[in-house]
Amino acid sequence: MSNPASQEVEIPETLNTDQLQSMIRQLSATEEGESLRHAMDDLKKALRANPAACASLLPEDIGQMVDALMKVTGKEIEEDMADKKKGAKTPKVKIDLTDPKVRQEIADDLL
Repeated sequence: MSNPASQEVEIPETLNTDQLQSMIRQLSATEEGESLRHAMDDLKKALRANPAACASLLPEDIGQMVDALMKVTGKEIEEDMADKKKGAKTPKVKIDLTDPKVRQEIADDLL
């Protein structure tokens, strides 16, 4: 049994602005995960194939695309930010500068 989300969708060579807007509106109704990722891939192909129709898109359409991108990448960004906040801290090393051996090593390194 094949997964419909994994099937390649045929994008017509020419789409008008209304058809692109319809694809964009469908993104907001698409569940997060692989089906949304596939829908975004299909939209990307359609946008690249129809640059003239892209010029007629409204700011609201662009906003809906950004919202869908945030759904797709938001979890990855949150995970990256959490990793950065945790951060692997390097332990601080205390050096006793009064120790004659340490002082001699520092002096040797400087010379």
